[in-house]
Amino acid sequence: MTEPAAPGGGQAATEPSIPVDDLARLVDSSPMGYVTSGPDGRIDHVNTTFVRWLGFERSELVGKRSFQQLLAPGGRIYYDTHLRPMLDLQDEVREIAVELVRADGERLPVLINVARRVRPSTGDTVVETVVFDATERRRYEQELLLERRLAELSQARLQFLYDVVAGLASATTVEEVVDVIRTKGATSVTGAACSVWLFEPGERAAVLATVGEHAEEPLRLEFPEGGAALDRLHAGELVVIADCEQTGDEYPLLSGWLTAVGRRSAVIAPLLDGHELTGVISYGFDELHDFDEQELRVVRSFAAQAELALSRTEALDAERKSRARLSNLQRFTARLAGAVTLDDVIDSIVESATTLLGAVGVRVALLDDTKTKVIFARGGGLGGEETEAVGIEESTIAGEVIRTGKVIARESRSALTASFPASPVLDEPNFGRVIAAPLLDDGGPLGAWVLVFADEGSPDDDDTKLVQLFVDQAAQAIRRGRLFDLEHRVAMTLQQSLLADVPDVAGWHVETAYAPGSDHLVVGGDLFDVTQFDDGRLVVVVADIVGHGLGAAAAMGQLRSAAKALALVLSTPAALLRGLDEFASSTPGVMYSSVCCVMLDASGAGRYGCAGHPHPILRRADGTTEVLEGGRSPLLGVAGDVRADAQIAIEPGDTLAVFTDGLVERRDGPVDDQIDRLRTLVAYTDFAQPNGHAGRLLTSMLDGAEPADDIVVVCVTRTGDDASGTA
Repeated sequence: MTEPAAPGGGQAATEPSIPVDDLARLVDSSPMGYVTSGPDGRIDHVNTTFVRWLGFERSELVGKRSFQQLLAPGGRIYYDTHLRPMLDLQDEVREIAVELVRADGERLPVLINVARRVRPSTGDTVVETVVFDATERRRYEQELLLERRLAELSQARLQFLYDVVAGLASATTVEEVVDVIRTKGATSVTGAACSVWLFEPGERAAVLATVGEHAEEPLRLEFPEGGAALDRLHAGELVVIADCEQTGDEYPLLSGWLTAVGRRSAVIAPLLDGHELTGVISYGFDELHDFDEQELRVVRSFAAQAELALSRTEALDAERKSRARLSNLQRFTARLAGAVTLDDVIDSIVESATTLLGAVGVRVALLDDTKTKVIFARGGGLGGEETEAVGIEESTIAGEVIRTGKVIARESRSALTASFPASPVLDEPNFGRVIAAPLLDDGGPLGAWVLVFADEGSPDDDDTKLVQLFVDQAAQAIRRGRLFDLEHRVAMTLQQSLLADVPDVAGWHVETAYAPGSDHLVVGGDLFDVTQFDDGRLVVVVADIVGHGLGAAAAMGQLRSAAKALALVLSTPAALLRGLDEFASSTPGVMYSSVCCVMLDASGAGRYGCAGHPHPILRRADGTTEVLEGGRSPLLGVAGDVRADAQIAIEPGDTLAVFTDGLVERRDGPVDDQIDRLRTLVAYTDFAQPNGHAGRLLTSMLDGAEPADDIVVVCVTRTGDDASGTA
């Protein structure tokens, strides 16, 4: 008989057998729970491990309860809706996570494997449930979920900060920055209401920058005594208020207004510009909120980004204001450059104060000639109906500015009334702050410019500097306007002496017309003179002096006097022009003048000569016209001894039209075309009866346009009477 092979000799070893009792103990005390349920669903067996985990007595479970009854409510529903149908389909379900309810009510997270079996001994169908304690696994899963949520929250906050940075980067004004902060701020701390407060410069008060959804918030926060919260904010620290009811002693002002608007918790972040507190961002909660460190880090980062954006936009705003001020100053200077008279200057100042400086009321106050009164003009110039005069000694802000030569400001109507109750500017209806600045020139004070603005408060330095720049320009314009008005008055006097009415001339009818080449000057360099001497001779002189204004007018007067004197002793136009050549060489302003001289006797016969002057037009009684092109020579002072004249004969009813070049020289057409047009007008004009024909010729030729140059028109018509008045 062969011996059995030893173990390891190449044949399989005999499998060890475990006694049934050992298997029962192993199942009963194994590190997993074991439950079987009969066909009726009631538990018919549980191991000791399962009983120990749940804290029940075995008798409380076996035959008394089903496994489903031990599950938490959510697990019971899941058992019916998912686990039981799956078990019916495949007889086995593995690794289902549920919670069991312990005897003390606590929950035990477990994983279960459920299988349907048939007992060989009885043939009954039973359900076996193997239970694994998942407490550590659940804790691990929860930690993973928490970390995941924190990572997602961190990612969301990073995305939020990115969005905030992008939004702030595109903001170009303080208002846009505030809107980004307010709308994005609550996103950074879930459940928070975000508000932005900006401090008023130099004051312990913050103003709500933008009213959000919580309109019950106060519009202004006062910190009259400072306090711990303000000190911490000035130091760049966050102020965290976990419960307003418990921080009333530490932060009484903040806790008070938070409670008043229904907040329980809040964190307040400072907005700093260097070391200056410019504002705060407030996160408020209606319920108690425990701020974690990550939330506080986000708040700090958000506030830092807001600080940079506010600083940048304030710099941009300052640059925009600087450019606007420069542009307004340039516009004001250009507007004053076009103002000639003093009234024009004052109108420009008043209009600019409204359109460029934003004033709602303005007074221009000027000293009178006696230096004892201040004349106030609101508009329409000093000649307007709104002119007011106040003694320099009366209590007006303008008088004080004139006396001291300094800029004076008052923040409100009440402040101005208390200081200067007699100020006429108090009549303005819309009243806030007031700025008054002196109008000065090298000779001393001219007056003052008083501006009223709708808003109250002290003006900032930039506004005061801008007003001073405007005032400097205005003072120069006022001085220039006064000089022009003086020149204008002198010109009026010259007009009376140089452009007097033509006296009656026997045998002739003479009409004249004059138009200055400027809206503001009544005389220029054009002249005419019509003289009838005792011997019956009629001498007509029309001339054009180079230039305009008082200098040209003075030269015109001298030339007119010289021509009249020469006509007394000289009998031909050529001789008169030679005499004027000598006069021009020694008289400033007369050189290069153009002159037309006509000398006629009582019979209408005579001669004419033109020194660089337009050709006269002769109209016969039958309406035919002729341009007199003879007697030509150069301008005064350049012809030497060469002067010429030509013969002319004027019959009764004939008219001679003499004019300066301003009548026919136009920018929009050739001179020849204008001369043809003038000939047509002369041809169709009946000069037989005096009716202002010279003036109508001038008006028709201008055709509604402003004259570009001085114009003189002289029309001489022979009536047929001799010097004695007989036909």
